[in-house]
Amino acid sequence: MNSDSHNSLVQFDLCMCLSEDAINTQLETAWASWKARKKWDNKISLFLTKVDKKTGVQTPSREGIKSTIAPLKISLNVPNGKFGQVLVTLTLDEGTVFYRGDDGIEEETIEDWNFSFIADLDKKPVDMEALKKIDPSAFQEANELIDSAKESKKDLSDSVFSIEYLFMKFTNVDTMLIDNRSSSIPKNANEDAVIVAKRAIGNLLKGEMNDQFILGTVVRRTSRKSTPTFALTDFIFHVHTHPAVSTLDYLGMLSDNPLPNDINAARSLITSPWIQPELMNGETQLLNGAMIISKKSYFDFYLIPYILKVLGADNISYENLRYKFSDSKRNTGKQDLGLYFASYDNENKWEVNMEIVPGTNRIKIEGFIDTKLYLDLTTLSQDIGHLHLKGHNSLSGSITIKGDTPVNGQRQPEPEKFNIQLDADINFKGVEMKEDNVSGLIEFSQAFESVLKTLNIIGETSVERIRKGQADMVKLISDTLEAKLNNLKIEMNNHAFIPPGGGVFSYQNPHFSSTGNLYIDAIYHSA
Repeated sequence: MNSDSHNSLVQFDLCMCLSEDAINTQLETAWASWKARKKWDNKISLFLTKVDKKTGVQTPSREGIKSTIAPLKISLNVPNGKFGQVLVTLTLDEGTVFYRGDDGIEEETIEDWNFSFIADLDKKPVDMEALKKIDPSAFQEANELIDSAKESKKDLSDSVFSIEYLFMKFTNVDTMLIDNRSSSIPKNANEDAVIVAKRAIGNLLKGEMNDQFILGTVVRRTSRKSTPTFALTDFIFHVHTHPAVSTLDYLGMLSDNPLPNDINAARSLITSPWIQPELMNGETQLLNGAMIISKKSYFDFYLIPYILKVLGADNISYENLRYKFSDSKRNTGKQDLGLYFASYDNENKWEVNMEIVPGTNRIKIEGFIDTKLYLDLTTLSQDIGHLHLKGHNSLSGSITIKGDTPVNGQRQPEPEKFNIQLDADINFKGVEMKEDNVSGLIEFSQAFESVLKTLNIIGETSVERIRKGQADMVKLISDTLEAKLNNLKIEMNNHAFIPPGGGVFSYQNPHFSSTGNLYIDAIYHSA
């Protein structure tokens, strides 16, 4: 089963959507990595400070907590939430609260104290040196992507890439406002102990963690140099809430296309889940998300114009997921051959239909070439013979979209080397005669043969003559177009979505949705 959605992705060129479960799995890795960088033990000590009212000097307090803290978890379904808000749950697994009681500093046991609060998401530009300090693993992945892109195009410099990270903004979080509905604490817990725990958590969020706890890093191209067609050049984030499957979406534009004028209105058009629930919860398979390229970007603005140019077609029409290329060439004339007059009418009509097949990685191809060859020999007073031939040659085939993230010698994914390739296979059935009418003296006439040579149509039989008349068009479609499509490789190494704390996304199973978007399944691999 393939991922599918009724979202058409009209306002944006690309979407990277991540499931809530995928993000929480990544946060487990990010939390372990973050603690290691802070050189914290498994049990974290968070003590308050007291301020001298006269001098303003801060000194350590004996009030605080010592506790193991579980990785943060987020929920993307925030009741009455705004764009870009998530519900964060912080759990104190096991430890002790030290608080001031009637008899001095007293202790309260902590066991699975949960605190939930709403946080805003924000993004911030960062340079490589700063990223190296904040998230060394993201720095490494970003560096590998940039090096890979520079290998493909030697004149690129680091300056044509921009790096931004998405983080949870804890500045406006007031943990003292967390009420019983937003927490899970034993009812018999001492109120003063709970207040100390809330204050300690608030200090952690606004101090050590604020602006530093990354949800993901995005590497994209800037507009300083001409950008490839499928290079991400700008993006926004979007928390897409849905009862079935909520996702965190990176909504982007390719190749310097501008973002929509009304961002919120564009976001509101995304109403359906990006991926079916059974693909996220493991009922049929387990996906962490998908990278989606709009039909407009991949098909309408890229593949179709490319095919149109190769075929040299004059006419193109489309309806829903079906595109029709067509053209005709006609050659008419009259020659004075002395004893005879030769009138000829030679016409080739062709049509190529391409249709996206939803749920597959195929574009179905159908079409035909119709050839008409009429030649009439006359004298001044009478008809002495004619050759009237019509032949039909149908074609069929497909274009298959392929793409899987390669792995290195250690069987680790290398997303910076991911690309999309096409495999075209086009075949002609062969000439089928629709009219084969020869009469009079024409079949014995050398004049007739001389006219056919003029038209570059030579053959002993009617089928051979029609086949010769179609030869150039058959070659253009079955050989030239097929070869050019098979050599068409779309490199995806000019942008990257990097999960926090290590790990990478691999991409596989490109396929089309019911609206024609190109889906590529995303799988998260922890470090």
